Amino acid sequence: MDSPDAGNSVEHNLFRQLREVVPQNQWDTIGDRIKELRSVEKTRQAQVQRQIAHDETQRKISELARIQKRHLEQQAISELKALLETDYVGAIRKYETEYRDLVDGAEFERIREDCVQAWITSQKLRQFSVDSQQASAIGDLSLNTLVTARAGSGKTSTLVNRTLFLQDHCGIAPNDILVLAFNRKAVLEIKQRLLVRRNQRTVEHLEQLKKQRKSGPWLDPITVDDQDVDSTANAFGIELPHVLTFHSLAYSLVHPKNSVLMDSESESGQAQSRVIQGIIDEYLKDQDSRNLIREVMLGHFRHDWDRIIEGGYLKDREDMIAFRRSLPRVSMKGEAVKSYGEKLIADYLFEHDVDYNYEQNYMWGGRNYRPDFTVFGPNNSRIVIEYFGMQGDPEYDEMSQEKRIFWESRPRIVFDEINPDLVRQDNGRGVGVHIEKLLTAHGIPCNQLSESEIWDRVKDRAIDRFTVSVKSFIAKARKSGLNLAELRSSIRSHDPMNEIERKYLLIAIEIYGRYLDYLRNSGDDDFDGLMLEAAEKIAVGKTRFERRNTLGDLASIQHMLIDEFQDFSSPFFRLISSIKSQNRDIATFCVGDNWQAINGFAGSDLQYFSDPEKFFGTTTQLSVQTNYRSTKNIVEAGNSVMRGRGIPSIASKSGIGSVEIADVDLFEPTPMEEDRHQREPRTAMLLRLISNAIGRDQNVTLLCRRNFVPRFLRPEGFRPGLDGYLEHIRQYFPEHLRNRISISTVHGFKGLESDVVIVLDAFSNCYPLIHPDWVFGRIFGDELESLTDEERRLFYVAVTRAESHLYLICDGPDISPFVSDLRELAAVSNVDWSMIPTFEYSDGNVGILISDKKSNDRSSTYEIRNQLKASGYKWNTGYQGWFKSRMPEQLDTDALKNEYWVRSADKIEMKIIDQNDNVIELYSLDKGELNQIW
Repeated sequence: MDSPDAGNSVEHNLFRQLREVVPQNQWDTIGDRIKELRSVEKTRQAQVQRQIAHDETQRKISELARIQKRHLEQQAISELKALLETDYVGAIRKYETEYRDLVDGAEFERIREDCVQAWITSQKLRQFSVDSQQASAIGDLSLNTLVTARAGSGKTSTLVNRTLFLQDHCGIAPNDILVLAFNRKAVLEIKQRLLVRRNQRTVEHLEQLKKQRKSGPWLDPITVDDQDVDSTANAFGIELPHVLTFHSLAYSLVHPKNSVLMDSESESGQAQSRVIQGIIDEYLKDQDSRNLIREVMLGHFRHDWDRIIEGGYLKDREDMIAFRRSLPRVSMKGEAVKSYGEKLIADYLFEHDVDYNYEQNYMWGGRNYRPDFTVFGPNNSRIVIEYFGMQGDPEYDEMSQEKRIFWESRPRIVFDEINPDLVRQDNGRGVGVHIEKLLTAHGIPCNQLSESEIWDRVKDRAIDRFTVSVKSFIAKARKSGLNLAELRSSIRSHDPMNEIERKYLLIAIEIYGRYLDYLRNSGDDDFDGLMLEAAEKIAVGKTRFERRNTLGDLASIQHMLIDEFQDFSSPFFRLISSIKSQNRDIATFCVGDNWQAINGFAGSDLQYFSDPEKFFGTTTQLSVQTNYRSTKNIVEAGNSVMRGRGIPSIASKSGIGSVEIADVDLFEPTPMEEDRHQREPRTAMLLRLISNAIGRDQNVTLLCRRNFVPRFLRPEGFRPGLDGYLEHIRQYFPEHLRNRISISTVHGFKGLESDVVIVLDAFSNCYPLIHPDWVFGRIFGDELESLTDEERRLFYVAVTRAESHLYLICDGPDISPFVSDLRELAAVSNVDWSMIPTFEYSDGNVGILISDKKSNDRSSTYEIRNQLKASGYKWNTGYQGWFKSRMPEQLDTDALKNEYWVRSADKIEMKIIDQNDNVIELYSLDKGELNQIW
């Protein structure tokens, strides 16, 4: 230590303390040790200062670099922004080659979106403004792009805006753009929108052409409208891009000399079906062939396919339960029954020539009750048979007991129940033994029909179903791309469920071979063959196409846009692959909604949508989620139906809207409604809902799964089908309001919308509706899971057609499982009928309700029931009285006094009620005297 006295008082004190405890030998060297430590500390502090200085230098360098990079980035962004305005394609190329490392990808995407949105706004058509997701899709120039556009998100608008953006902003010539759609209606809509966006004055020109047009059944409206668009475009000097269906593109490439077989909606347009029908008819001329079809179809009708599958084809119990819920069992008579037990009962009755109705309606406490089977015996006698197949479930057992009590109060109808023990007995034969004893005991004969008699009764239906299934087989075979030898090989390696499926496939492949022979010998072709030939021509370099006044070359097309990509299938893929093989730089832009893939029956295959990179290579996948059509509750309902199956929709509208279940079981018609509509309460429900909607100045669309309304008791003279049902409903409304009501199948209404949508058949056997012949499509990959998924998507389409109000009509426990899912996950309520006014019928009828006075200790009306019936009154369970309706001018006190039953009436009251169930007059009847109280 240089100076031991150096240091402060703290150190001096510390040294004094150390001197007392440190040995002398250590004390002698302590100064040197302290000096050494001070030197080390000094060195360390110097190093710290040098590091601080170094870090500060580096910070300044980094900050300068950041500032320089940000400056360069801002320069690049400014350059890109300016370039996007003048050379959009060049701007993207410049970003990819020069600025990708400088400008973040998300930032450049935002800049592109801003550019597209600004361009849309600059077109002075602000109603066509786009959101950021739409802008991203419109401006994406990837080699392959797939856009998932949810319901109501403006899919077609996005397609049209992209086409215009490519032409007007990117400088792509119309002749270098190809838009492909799946049907002529979609093509027409796209062309009309492109035309009108080009020049608003074309709207007036199109209207003038429409007024000048001659009407006639020989005119196809879509063809004429399409020609009007083309002539208007020529008149205004507007060049439209190529907008074609896949089939019209194939036709314009091949130019077939002979007929192309196809089916259209008109009866005269069923050319392909007529050819196939002719081949089937020829096949049926052979006795052995007829016998084989008879064997297959009778066996098919008798078998319960879920029992076969349960025997080993579906191992998972949850799959089995789902299967049973989905698959409708069809009786020999043709009814869709709910269970294997019901099928056994129905088939026994049919095969033993027993007259019965399935689910005939009865009234029970103001509600509709449909027991399983009503058997008709001699002298107007009846036996009601219920199959209690869920014994052991507490709620079900409670309801079963209530049914027993109900029938005990109606001794004139014999009630019988069958339980699962009988179904399990002797492989189901116990059911037949039981029914035979029951019917014989009540004088109803059970005469076993012969096989020939059974076939005579089911033959027409069986042949029809066979024909439909074979047509489907041929369509799927053509779309599969397999030749006859390949399909035969596939059938040989296929594992059929049983002999029925095996023999069916042998018949189907034979008829398919004859169909191919017909095409080869006649020189005709079908659309699938036309698509294949077109793909082959393109593959060898024949890329020029010509249609009407349009010439094009697929080798020079720069942008190809495909609408409704969820409907893509193998023939379309082959065509597109051929195009891309001859034009590797063509940008392919596909837009669709996998939640709306509902055309699997026609050969559509979601694999192309689900895994685009497998088929097209690297693909940019974008989403357009915002729903501009529907209110929040309806959007949430759609999301609930498809929960866990992809990106959800987002509601744009601020309104809440409503999703309500209209349960026939919970609806109590007024006496007036019950009198008018008898056993058809759904009509009364609909009239209330429709009238209420029209009162809000809204349009209403009725949707149905099939082309008829199930469980509708058709009045005399009713025209079958949905059009007939629409006429039936419209007749209650004034002429000027009828066009506010429309009807459609769900398939037919895809892509459309309505203020109010009423789904007429939200029943368990309508959604999902798995056709009983689905097993014949297993060779092409049809399985329960995929079929049920498609049915779910169909229900989603139905739900998302509504803009503000959605009503789902169900029938007590008979409710679609998709509705049950929806009810659990979304804001769904039952219709509050007290808030829906009764429908005001135009005739202004009033009702007369006869009932016992409350003070009456006996049922006076029951004593005079025959007189009341003779006077036109009917018993109304809900109001516990006798009812009839009359025109107001038919009502007067003298007429009422002279009615046959009045002289016998005692302690009875009579109410005159209006259509809203309000009492407008009240009478008292005592000892045959009628007195008005008010």
